[in-house]
Amino acid sequence: MPGRNLKIATKLTISAAVFLLPLGIMLFSIISISLTGIQKSRDELKGVETLRPAMSLMQIVPLYIMYTVDSTGGDAESIKQYITNLLNELTNKYEMHFSKETIVVSPQVLSENWNNISNTTIRTNILWSYSQFIQNLYT
Repeated sequence: MPGRNLKIATKLTISAAVFLLPLGIMLFSIISISLTGIQKSRDELKGVETLRPAMSLMQIVPLYIMYTVDSTGGDAESIKQYITNLLNELTNKYEMHFSKETIVVSPQVLSENWNNISNTTIRTNILWSYSQFIQNLYT
């Protein structure tokens, strides 16, 4: 047998290596899976952070339309400024978190829709622009 001529230290080193190799591979696999899960969670948090201003927009734009189109009263100018601020925040978060990825709907498209809503007084045009705005937010 070829192992009979080896010293005891060499035999112990070989047996330790045979024992530790699978442990090393298993440890590497566990750490890789953990890091992948952590990165996925970070990406989800970025998405949630970006969704906050989008959700606020979906809630506040109908209020602006109600104040301007339906003439129900209210401070339409402050809501208009708040919507502009939300669009700026959304644009900044898009650029910060998704600059490397392909964006389905850019914040500029949402800004154009908002400009259509805020710069017209014709009810049908506002409602059409609003429907486009909401469709773009959902994409």
